[in-house]
Amino acid sequence: CFKAGSMPFNQALRLSSVLLAAAAFIGLALGANLPGWLLLLTGSSLIVTLLRTLGVDRLRRALDRIRLSTTAWNVLTVMAFAGFWIDLAWISTDLLAAGVHFLLILMVIKLFNLDQRRDYLHLYAISLMAILGSAASTTDLWYLPVFLAYLLMGVWTLLLYQLTRETDSGQNV
Repeated sequence: CFKAGSMPFNQALRLSSVLLAAAAFIGLALGANLPGWLLLLTGSSLIVTLLRTLGVDRLRRALDRIRLSTTAWNVLTVMAFAGFWIDLAWISTDLLAAGVHFLLILMVIKLFNLDQRRDYLHLYAISLMAILGSAASTTDLWYLPVFLAYLLMGVWTLLLYQLTRETDSGQNV
């Protein structure tokens, strides 16, 4: 599946992708007024994905056994979109807050579906929107180190993405 020399780059890409999403999540967790259940759901999803990425075999085997089908994930995504409209109309009644909640649900869904290269691109786009949402939520100075960490991880992740694309040209990460 992989060339011999590309495995460390692929592992580094998986790790940096999760860290990029984590940096965006930290920005939102500190800047936006997120509900506790969403903080817990997204934070635990990031931790599980990070442990899976680091190669915790027991966790990987357990997750492979309870893997949902593509159709199930698509249904969850449609339900999240319906939840966005409900959130916008009746719960938060704010477009930014409802959009951030929807983005985090999409991030959770995507974290459990990082199978192909396009899935990583989707995670990068979601992370970018999340860091922009956190920028819109705060004007405090604490945001600067979070944003700089996101930028550093973003550059590193995109470099790794490019390096792995050249080594395995279209195969799964």
